[in-house]
Amino acid sequence: CFAKSLEILSVMASGEKPSEASATTTSSTRERLSAFRNRAATSYTRVKQFTLERLGRAETTVYDSELETLLEQTEKIKSSTERMLNCVELILQPNPGARLEEKLYSTIHRVQSSSADQPKQPRPHKSPFECLASELSHCGNSFGAETQFGAYMVRCGVAQGKIGEAEKRLQEKGRTGFIAPLKAFLEIDIRNAMQERRNLNVRRIDLDAAKSKVKKTTSAEKIHAAEAELRTYQHSFDEQVEQTRSVLKKIVETHISHYGYLKALIAAQREYFGECVSQLSEVNVAIAPSTAQTLPASFTNTNVFEVNGIELDRDESRKAKVLYDYEAENDEQVSITTDQDITITPIPGDSDYFMAEVDGKFGKIPANYVQLL
Repeated sequence: CFAKSLEILSVMASGEKPSEASATTTSSTRERLSAFRNRAATSYTRVKQFTLERLGRAETTVYDSELETLLEQTEKIKSSTERMLNCVELILQPNPGARLEEKLYSTIHRVQSSSADQPKQPRPHKSPFECLASELSHCGNSFGAETQFGAYMVRCGVAQGKIGEAEKRLQEKGRTGFIAPLKAFLEIDIRNAMQERRNLNVRRIDLDAAKSKVKKTTSAEKIHAAEAELRTYQHSFDEQVEQTRSVLKKIVETHISHYGYLKALIAAQREYFGECVSQLSEVNVAIAPSTAQTLPASFTNTNVFEVNGIELDRDESRKAKVLYDYEAENDEQVSITTDQDITITPIPGDSDYFMAEVDGKFGKIPANYVQLL
């Protein structure tokens, strides 16, 4: 454009009559320069008006209450949807490296989808459950699948592998039924709404600048042109208000129907956890008959603890209040004082004494010296 301008100026300076082609080029260049000048002037006016509004030195057109409410609701919907998506992605794939790789391959897939090349697929990752299944099977076979412990490890490995498969199904259903539609909502609907909001803000600034120009115009000749310009900007602003209102209303209505995506996510989670309970229950039933006869109670029941060679069940422990003072007679007993609150556990085969826990110390006390709470 600059080179063409120099050519036109040189022709004009020489006084020669420009050719038809040169005249066409001259007219086209002048139109470009005029359009550039108009855009620059408009941008300068907008920046000036925006700055004066920020400084509180210019009046600002206020949106109606309904539009303000729609704008606030849309912003909340956008923010809450983004946070919800981030949390669900973290639940479905806790590994940040795997999430980054999935996003990278997703971007590559979008770029290559329009080309003839086959889009690259992400490498399959083993879930923690699948890794545990592989290790359990390997260790079980190393111990010997014919042994009790080896067979137990192999059976547990099979269950963990099926849980890993269920986890992959949960991830796939979560992505397709929850993450994908909400991401499309953000990238299409919300982005369009944000663009309409920006357009509305530009129209408002143009309108406020035109109002300010009318107030500052003193010449009777120019005031009619300024008022005509103001009417044009007012009409453009009103049209943009209605267009923005329509888009925002659709956003709010669409957001209300998103409960279906959440329902699909809950159904996928329910199916996953149901599969986990089913697999673990089957493992527990499969190993219970063979292990109940060989494993000690303290191994099969994690609530069993031992004091002075006596096995006690923590599930039977109760709170009690001491009725009388009692002084320990040997190392197996513990001293207590009246009105003291303590924890007692029944001793199997001995109804005359309880095992008491006093200040972290265990010892026997007479059963008739306390009252259960």
